[in-house]
Amino acid sequence: MRVDPRAPELVAADFVAMMNASRMCVLIHDAATKDILWANPAACELLEFGLSEIRPLKADHMSSSAQQYDRVIGRAWLQDAVEKGASRIEWHYRSKSGRVIPTDALAVRVELAQGPAVMVQFRDIEREQRVERELRLTTSYVDALAHYTSTLALMLDETGTIRFATDTALTAIGAPVDGPMRPLTAFARLRLDGRDASWADVLARATPVTPVQLEAGRVWLEGSLERLREEDATALLMILHDVSDRVQDQVRRARELHRENYLARYNAMGDMAMAIAHELGQPLAAAANFLAGVHTRAARLPEASPARSARSNAPRRS
Repeated sequence: MRVDPRAPELVAADFVAMMNASRMCVLIHDAATKDILWANPAACELLEFGLSEIRPLKADHMSSSAQQYDRVIGRAWLQDAVEKGASRIEWHYRSKSGRVIPTDALAVRVELAQGPAVMVQFRDIEREQRVERELRLTTSYVDALAHYTSTLALMLDETGTIRFATDTALTAIGAPVDGPMRPLTAFARLRLDGRDASWADVLARATPVTPVQLEAGRVWLEGSLERLREEDATALLMILHDVSDRVQDQVRRARELHRENYLARYNAMGDMAMAIAHELGQPLAAAANFLAGVHTRAARLPEASPARSARSNAPRRS
């Protein structure tokens, strides 16, 4: 950072003004006795004491009565800052009205004109802790839903990688419950309108919702994919339900229909063969009977002698 040489230098009164204007609470303790030497207006406002009231107070007068905030522990914390230069702790102060205030406190050794001191900077973290508790509670609710709900739900990013899933969904697609998250296509085949599809095809159809089917081994899943718009990213929610029984019934019915059609064709061919055999049987039988009769008659005729044949062939006289 470049400083304009023409700018006026800050004087001691300027630093006092900045300290008084700061919203960070500050207490100055003597390094040896740990007595309070000074407090800025933010600290006085939070603790509800005036500067003249706060200076004679000890740790047990302005700290929580819980055992972990005992005066001995507070002095040890300040002494640790004296020896090491800095020390951080979560300390619960108590205001004049009795309100216990959780704070994030940082003690830093400083060298003043009158000798070493400890500057404690702290801020109220009650709201942060409340939000943190709510987040933990929400997380526990989500974990409970993920582990015990029967809903098949998956959260995916734009690349198709699974970011969150219920245990039932992971079990349905054959993914490990405690394993690393991988792309959905590593466990199941995507289908659109009964045909195989890629993740890019499915993603393009999600505007914002599209029906989708998954085939994971012998498990068939069907549901919807919805695009959820976030401020800095796009998440996709997939809700599925198991339709394996329905698909298997359809496959079984298709096989039965195929067999019925085959038997119908087989019977029709048999009927046609019988009809053809009947139509051809009568003339063939008649021809066979005629040939058999001719053969029998020819066998009964006497064999003609050569002399008789010669006489019969000689010319007659007139």
